[in-house]
Amino acid sequence: MPSWGNTELTRNQQSALFEPSPCDACKQRDRCAVEELACSDYLRWQDTGKARYRDREPTSKIFQKIFKVNQ
Repeated sequence: MPSWGNTELTRNQQSALFEPSPCDACKQRDRCAVEELACSDYLRWQDTGKARYRDREPTSKIFQKIFKVNQ
């Protein structure tokens, strides 16, 4: 299974990361990838397909909520 940082990704998570997303033009994108972070805007987009493009303060807590892997 592919991974992102130290996290194994499901098929849906892979699509979310590698298809067009709100992250594409975000200055935090590289930091989020390296430090395993995500923002509220990304969570909203993941859940609804819509982003507001304003809640861009990434945290590891949001990342874990989105990308947690059942072990």
